[in-house]
Amino acid sequence: MGPQVSVDKPFLWADGRVNLKASLNKAAYVHGENVTVTLDIKNDSRKVVRKIRVSILYRHSSDECAGSCMNSGLSVGKDDSD
Repeated sequence: MGPQVSVDKPFLWADGRVNLKASLNKAAYVHGENVTVTLDIKNDSRKVVRKIRVSILYRHSSDECAGSCMNSGLSVGKDDSD
């Protein structure tokens, strides 16, 4: 199993919380390889969750980089369904 993160957020002006757990199937990927993200969302509120935005921060490392590369943001997906 790869990296995992869990976030628990309350809603303003409403009872209940939303918990999101995200995990990757492994810790490192090579260029061009698909990244599998598993999400587990638990909505203990009466609010409807309409959007989910996921992003992965990655660090590129190679011999050409020689440690001078910086972290970059990579947008992986967004669900805008109602």
